[in-house]
Amino acid sequence: MKETQQMAVLWAALEKTAAKEARRDELVAGASHELHVSLAGTIDGETVGQIVRATLSVGHDSQKASSAAPKPAEVIACVLDKLNEATREAILSGLPKQFAAAGQLPDVPASLVKAASRLLGQLHNSGQITQRGAVACRYQLGAGNPP
Repeated sequence: MKETQQMAVLWAALEKTAAKEARRDELVAGASHELHVSLAGTIDGETVGQIVRATLSVGHDSQKASSAAPKPAEVIACVLDKLNEATREAILSGLPKQFAAAGQLPDVPASLVKAASRLLGQLHNSGQITQRGAVACRYQLGAGNPP
């Protein structure tokens, strides 16, 4: 096997392993780590090795604005759930027919539209969430110092 193929196999195996074994929650925000790692082993019986020098930097956490609102279908489902089955079925079958025939929803009192709009506005949460700092790794293969 060519050396380039061996390295492709080595890095693919390490990538898959790291994807399952890495524990982001264990990295300390703002930390920096100097690594000098020697990889040695065999691939299909052939000896392989690689030296990795790296600097792993963990960014600082930050606060980010967040907001959430229910999907319209979820709001309608909550309203439909409060109705008896006959009323619910009348709405579910009749409203699409009315819309198809007229090309628009049927007229309703402006006060109900205003109340529905107010309800949707109340079903909105906003706040702050913590965004984890980015993890960066500068590395160099073989001897020498990381870039």
